[in-house]
Parts: sequence; C-alpha cells; structure tokens
Amino acid sequence: MTMHDDEIDRNIAILTEHAPQFAKYAKFLADWRDTVNQSSDGWGVWKPGTQAANTLMAHLKAVETDIRGIGTYSPNPKPLPADADFRKALKPIRDAAARFKLSPPALLEDAQKPTAKAAAPVIPLDADAFVTVAERHGEESEPEHEVGDLQTFFRAAYDLLPPEQRNSFLTLSIVRETIESALPIEPLPAGPAAADALREVLSGANKPGLAR
Repeated sequence: MTMHDDEIDRNIAILTEHAPQFAKYAKFLADWRDTVNQSSDGWGVWKPGTQAANTLMAHLKAVETDIRGIGTYSPNPKPLPADADFRKALKPIRDAAARFKLSPPALLEDAQKPTAKAAAPVIPLDADAFVTVAERHGEESEPEHEVGDLQTFFRAAYDLLPPEQRNSFLTLSIVRETIESALPIEPLPAGPAAADALREVLSGANKPGLAR
C-alpha cells in the first residue's frame, strides 16, 4: 500500500492528537517522503522509496483506522502494532537510504537526545596562583587589597560547592584546626551569627557526621 502526500500529512495530525506515542513514526515517514521527492522522480513514482516504507505505512494506517473507527466489525480483530513493530519497520527505510546514498530520516526522539558534552578543559592553575594574584595586588596598591581579593576568591569558590562538598570541606583537618584556633569551642561565647554557626558545626551540635 502507498499513502499519498495528503494521507501522510493527515496521519501525522491524527496521531499527534490521539496517539502521540506513535506520531514520531508518522513524522519519520513524512521525512522519508520528502527525501524521496527531492532525490527521485517523486513519491509514489520511485518504487524503491515507497516499497521500503510499506510496512511502516501499514502500521500507521492501522492505528489511524482504529482511532477513526473505520472498517467492518471483526470478532477477532488483529492487535494494533506495538512500538517494537514500528521500530522494526524503520529498518527497510534506513537500508534503502544507505543503498541509494540518501540521508536517512531521524526518529524524533533520537534527534532530541542531548549529545554528550565534551569535558571542559582543566585550567592549569592551583590555589597558590590566586594567592599570588592577591599578594601582588596588595603590594602594588594597598595591603588590605590582598585580604579583600582572597575573600572574593574564597566566597566565589565556596558558593560553587554543593552541600556534600561543603561538609567535606569542614572535615579537612587544616580547615578545622584553623577555625578552632580562631574560634574557641568551649564555652560557646556569644558572637556574630556566622561565627556561632561555625562553632556549632565544629562542636558537633546537630551535626553528628561532622563531630570530631
């Protein structure tokens, strides 16, 4: 069987509305029709193109017929084609495209799959490079600029850390020792909210996983 141009377009509209899970196969057929029209005497005239799509067209018509309720009643109706049947019906079209050196249609869901992104290149800078930048800024202008730059770098880097990495950061001995030397743990003196929060975390209050 051969579906004409208007039948293919109508099939896309009907399946998109009533059976969207199969609409991608109707669009695949339409794309193959367009390829055949552009590369041969035309759809319905160039037999290898339409013959490769016979099974797919039969499946699409079966679904459309069921949706529209067309046809005589049968006590033993054939089951509608499943997704696996549609996928199998694409192979003859892809084979024909390869044989005649035509561009094969892309199944819509395949075209929408995100392509794997190439890994971002690792910038060859360590922490000391940023410390050096801050030191030079302080030497060339005002000493407080060194501290200000280091604070800026730290805040920017810390804001990028997900919660689990922030917890890991606090478990580093060098970090804990530095904080503990500046913020006595016992007793917990009153102070700014941020300092109190650090004291509570380091003392294990409500954070048993981070307790010493």
